[in-house]
Amino acid sequence: LLIIGPLDEDLILKGSAFKDVVAASKKIHFLGYQGAPEFYFQMADLLCLPSYREGFGTVVIEAAAAGLPCVGSNIYGLSDAVVDGETGILVKIKDPESLAAALLKILEDEELLLQMGCKAKERASQLFDSRQISSLLIMEYQRLFGRM
Repeated sequence: LLIIGPLDEDLILKGSAFKDVVAASKKIHFLGYQGAPEFYFQMADLLCLPSYREGFGTVVIEAAAAGLPCVGSNIYGLSDAVVDGETGILVKIKDPESLAAALLKILEDEELLLQMGCKAKERASQLFDSRQISSLLIMEYQRLFGRM
């Protein structure tokens, strides 16, 4: 298990148990903030993002482009980036039991893992290709400037 990203402030306050678990395990690696998370997608099976205050899940789209499904919280932003049951699984916020169940469901079913990863990659390519996004942004600017 790779844990990438800064610790949440709530975890820092309650984090001694978290840090003890990470320190005691040879299978859990806390890497902290990483400027190029896409490097880690090459060695990952899936992305887990149990956020409860995410904006738009850009990292979810980046992971999807690498063929990774996502298990994440069912919140605004992430629910736009993940198609529940198709490109990943969305779970109730702050519900570790449903998070664990979703992770196990995908990780224990290789066919499901591959199927969701393929659909995630296809969706990222169709809806979030950088050329398409840039073109839409230019069109929006042109529309807005046309109103001035």
